[in-house]
Amino acid sequence: MDVGSQAMEKVLLILTTLLVSCSVFELTEEQQNDIVDYDEYSELVKVKSYEVETKEVEESSEISSAEPGINNKETTRPTTNLPTNKTVPLTKVKTIKKSSALKLKSIKSQARIKKSEVGKVVKKSIKASDLEKEKTEIKHLPLIEDGDGFIGRRPGTDPFNPGEKVVLDLKYFKMKAGKLIISTKPYIEVNGKKSYHFEVSIHSSKIFSMFYKLDNIAHSYVDFLTFRPYSHTVHLKESAQVKEARSFFDWEKLEANYWENRIAKDGKKSSKKLNWNIKDYSQNVISALFYFRAFTFTLGKTIEFYVADNKTNITFKGKLLRKEVINTSIGKIKTIVMKPEFVVDGSFKPVGDIFFWLTDDNKKQIVRIQSKIKIGSIFAEVSELSTGL
Repeated sequence: MDVGSQAMEKVLLILTTLLVSCSVFELTEEQQNDIVDYDEYSELVKVKSYEVETKEVEESSEISSAEPGINNKETTRPTTNLPTNKTVPLTKVKTIKKSSALKLKSIKSQARIKKSEVGKVVKKSIKASDLEKEKTEIKHLPLIEDGDGFIGRRPGTDPFNPGEKVVLDLKYFKMKAGKLIISTKPYIEVNGKKSYHFEVSIHSSKIFSMFYKLDNIAHSYVDFLTFRPYSHTVHLKESAQVKEARSFFDWEKLEANYWENRIAKDGKKSSKKLNWNIKDYSQNVISALFYFRAFTFTLGKTIEFYVADNKTNITFKGKLLRKEVINTSIGKIKTIVMKPEFVVDGSFKPVGDIFFWLTDDNKKQIVRIQSKIKIGSIFAEVSELSTGL
C-alpha cells in the first residue's frame, strides 16, 4: 500500500485492515500500563481544562459593544458563533457613565486614553474603510492555501462549535459494520493557549464484532488562533492488535515527533519513534478531517493544504465536484461533494474512489462517505447530526 493510501485510511479511521478473527483480543492490566507510557510526550504537551481569564473593558456610552474591531482583535470569530457559557467570552464589557475615562484592555495591549481623546479614537477605530483595509492587509499563510473568507489564519465564519457531533452508520458489503463519530469537544488549554479539541471514534457493531472488533478513538488539539495542530493521540483496540500513538508538532523548530507502541494478538510488542521536518501550518491526520471545513466552498475549486504523517509531508487536495440533495434517515440534506487526492513528494498518489458529502452551509459537516478499498467498499451515512452551541 502506498503512502497516500495509508494516510487516507488513517484520516478516515474506517476499518483499516478488516481481517477476520473469531475472538476478541483483550490486554491484561500489566500490558495496558506498559503501552501507555509516554513520558516524553507528556513533557511536551501540557493539557488542562480551558478557563477564560475574564478581562474587563470599561467604555464610554458613545461606544457600542457590538461594533467590530474594538475589542480582541486577535479573535476574529463572530460573537454570534461564540457559545454563551462562562468558558467562551474573551472579554467582559461593562458600560459606565459618559463622564468617566475610557479604558481599553485587549489581549495584545493595554492602553489608557484621556477623556479629551475619546471621541477621536473611537471614530477612527470603527471606521469601516479602515477595518476593510486591515482585513485585506493580513495575509493568509501558507500561500498554497486559498485565503478566501479568512482574516489571517482565522475563517470569517468559524464552522466549529463545541458540542457538535456527527454519527455515521458504517456499512461494509451492505452489512452494518458499526458507527463513525466525528465531534468537536469543549475548548481546551494546550501549552497555555486556547485550543480546539477534535475527536474521531469508530466502534464496530455487535454482529461485526463477532468477526472483527473495533473500538478506536483519536484526539487532536489545534491552536484556536493559528489552526496549527499541537498533537494527536490514537487509541486502537482491535481484534488483531492494540496500539497507542502520540504526535507533537514543534512549530519553532518545524519538526514533528511521533511515538507508537503496539501489542499484537500473539503478545508480540513493537514500538517506533519518528522525527522529521515539516512544512509550516501542516495538519495531522486527525485535524485534516476537520480543517478543510474552514475554507470557503465554491464548485470547481480545489482546496489544498499540507498534512504531515509517518515521516512524510503530503499535500491534500480536495476537489469540489457538485451539489447534491441526498436522502438520509434524518431527512433530505443539501450537500456539496468533495473528492480528496494526495500529492506525496511532488507525485500524485492515487487513493481510489473516495468521496465526501458535506452539508452545503457554513458548517460543512460530513454526512456521507463512500470509499472503495482492496476488498470491497465502505459506505457511511449520517444517522445523527448536531451543530453544537
